Amino acid sequence: MALTTMRSRTSSPWLVLALLLVATASLPRTSAHEHGGELNEEPAEVAGYTPTDLEHESYIQRHMRTEHHIMAFNLGSAFALHDLDRNGILDRSEIEAIYGVHHSESKKHSANHEVHDEKANKIVAEVLRVMDKNGDGYVTKQEFIDAGPDGLPLFKEFNINSLGHHYDEESEFFVHHEEVYHNTPETQTDEAYNHKEDQEHFAKHSKIEEEEERRERKAEGLPTIEEDARLRKEAEARGEKYVSPYDAQLSDEEQKKAQIEHDLAQMGNAVREAEASQHVFKTPSGEHVVKEEQILFQDQEVDASGKPAHPAPGSSGATGTDAKSASEALPQGVADRVPGETEEGRRQRLMAAKEEASRRPSYGKGNKGFAYPKDDADRLKTGAPYKVSISTNRVDLFV
Repeated sequence: MALTTMRSRTSSPWLVLALLLVATASLPRTSAHEHGGELNEEPAEVAGYTPTDLEHESYIQRHMRTEHHIMAFNLGSAFALHDLDRNGILDRSEIEAIYGVHHSESKKHSANHEVHDEKANKIVAEVLRVMDKNGDGYVTKQEFIDAGPDGLPLFKEFNINSLGHHYDEESEFFVHHEEVYHNTPETQTDEAYNHKEDQEHFAKHSKIEEEEERRERKAEGLPTIEEDARLRKEAEARGEKYVSPYDAQLSDEEQKKAQIEHDLAQMGNAVREAEASQHVFKTPSGEHVVKEEQILFQDQEVDASGKPAHPAPGSSGATGTDAKSASEALPQGVADRVPGETEEGRRQRLMAAKEEASRRPSYGKGNKGFAYPKDDADRLKTGAPYKVSISTNRVDLFV
């Protein structure tokens, strides 16, 4: 019997935590799988269900793992994350958004509009057939939960790698390539950025920047790029230093500020979304704005006896080390607990990350500057702006 039909509910107590990701769509898809890698080599865990393996991973597990970088969640939280208008039901446009039906990556696998519309209709119809038990054309939270981890079909016939995308061009590169192949100091050197995806990505940036510069020079009556190169070469031949009128427009301080803005802009919406107080999702019916505090893990994990698995600070169940651990404010992306982790394991993990963070330059300084944090040590560096919100009986999810 396949693992997908053998899932059974368990009472393993572990806190549902979320690691970022980032937020919105369309670079020629960076194919991490072409290099034989995955962001995470283990499937995401679904609260209350027996762990599976990558071979038998359900659609919602794969989607949460690869698109949202969430490795542990419950079905109620997954529903809340994709209920874009927060009305308690999933309608057609929200079902399509879960599968990224209208994302450019999905569209390019459709031969024409008719084929694409047929794909959209089939996906929505099949999801409703499986989940919509009362036949009203919507999926409620309870129907979503009752369907279990395998409720959302995989639709392998539509190329699983082309489905489920939400993000913009920069974020697609960050989520599906940068975080997979350049997530350690050793893989962030100039020499390490040698994949085909890297070269295409940076070449596209260079082309865009050159086009912008040419327009600026023309509008301001400044020498062209070619004229600047000729004047610089002539000055060097005379032993003189040439200062381009284009570069001289900004002071050193203004150039530094412009560089910072440039670096932040290159990170894409994934990074900006991580720090935003609201998030915008694009669907066929228009844009949906979701406030940060609305995306919550509202279903608290419980142990076999029905008591909170991880008591909140100040509660009768939180004492000693548990209370101290629960009350620590950790930056977003640093897991307070990971599945199966002991108190001692948690303490050692955070201590090691803090020690490594103390050896690295503060956020905004050093070679990395304002680069997006790659690991817990980066997130714990002095000055890092990434945040986490912990309330008395819930963990807030920032996506």
